[in-house]
Amino acid sequence: LMKSLMKEKLLHGAAHITGGGIENIPRALPAGTLARIQMWELPKAFQEVRQRAQLSEEALVKTLNGGIGFVLVAAPSSSSRIHELIKAAGFLSFDLGKVEKSSASEPSVVLEGGCP
Repeated sequence: LMKSLMKEKLLHGAAHITGGGIENIPRALPAGTLARIQMWELPKAFQEVRQRAQLSEEALVKTLNGGIGFVLVAAPSSSSRIHELIKAAGFLSFDLGKVEKSSASEPSVVLEGGCP
């Protein structure tokens, strides 16, 4: 899958979302940018962890991955083709947010909204 995405020059960056959660996204961003992420529906297992640990949604997705295993950074115009390739490879995907210019020198992430 990644070879196909790279061969078609669809990606600007990628980040594996492991321990550290969405805080790993800036690793895939250039300086002077931020990722504006819309909160997504947490899988049931993460909802259970959140409830039992009494964590806020923000704490959960900044500590654990909240069901997001990998993030791809790409131009909006590439979105349809990327989703097509991901689906063909047997994976699920959705748009998580957008990258914007930022006055801060280091890339960052902003989480918006609550779980749908």
